[in-house]
Amino acid sequence: MSVLTGLIAIAGIITAIAAIRQARAVERSNEAFRASQAIAERQARAVEVSNEAFLEAQKISVTPHLDIEHSSSKLGRVGFELSNNGLGPAEMVRFTIYLDGKPVDSSGDYAGWLSAGRQLKVKADFAEVGAPGVGSWIRSGQSMILFKVSERVDPDEAVAEFNRIKEHIGFQITYRSRFGEEKTLERNLGQQQD
Repeated sequence: MSVLTGLIAIAGIITAIAAIRQARAVERSNEAFRASQAIAERQARAVEVSNEAFLEAQKISVTPHLDIEHSSSKLGRVGFELSNNGLGPAEMVRFTIYLDGKPVDSSGDYAGWLSAGRQLKVKADFAEVGAPGVGSWIRSGQSMILFKVSERVDPDEAVAEFNRIKEHIGFQITYRSRFGEEKTLERNLGQQQD
């Protein structure tokens, strides 16, 4: 019996050694799995950060920038226009005309010009006017006339009358990028230098 007991003991030891080796192999496999999982999580975060940077670059690359430019030279066009000097389109949210610092109209249409024109006693055929409608878009590089003295008006009279009018007119234009970021442009033309 002692040989049989010895063999059983040896078999038990071999089984125990095999079980220990198997447990170590499983532990190494789990460690490898945890390490690969950690690497995958880091890679996922790197992709997320990269995507965030890409989206931010996209936003910057299509940011509109509106400005109001005016000219009161007898040699060129007398008036002012709204220009998108940015890299992306601008959606009009609000367009308000101010007269002597007080809002005249914010409907985004010609009503503001009619009211301001009456109050400033501007002749009906003196100028052409424009207003960006709420919800309309101004493309990058696009300009629109807000106020242009008619070419039929004598150049000296046009400059003098435009200079009188611009001292009283101001604007507040709220617009947004296609990513929904809103900006507001405020101009009081009476305070600008030529």
